Amino acid sequence: MNSHRELGQIRAMRSRGVLAGPVLRLRSTFDRREAARSSPAPRLDLSLTAEGDHLWIESSRSVFGPAPFVAVEETNGLVYRNNSTTEGETLWCYQSDSPAVRRIGVGAAASDDAPCLAGGQSGRR
Repeated sequence: MNSHRELGQIRAMRSRGVLAGPVLRLRSTFDRREAARSSPAPRLDLSLTAEGDHLWIESSRSVFGPAPFVAVEETNGLVYRNNSTTEGETLWCYQSDSPAVRRIGVGAAASDDAPCLAGGQSGRR
């Protein structure tokens, strides 16, 4: 997040009368980059394997939620989220019934508290 931009948005809201009271200047003492370097999060890897109209999604560990996020883009520019079927604890399958799929994106977060994200793209069909 850009704290300078956010502070400007707060000031603009205050000048329009949306907010009342003083604007506080906050300074973060937490350096996210340094925290990421000093305590690496466990890695979550996704592997994607296309077999015909099936896209197999496998993760290196359990994911947050029932399944990874699957986004589909069609050749006409339409983008939507779709569901995969659960085939195992770390294995899912997405089957498209549309001949117009341009690409598929997949993303997931680890099931524990580790702040890791992973994703992949199946490429053109």
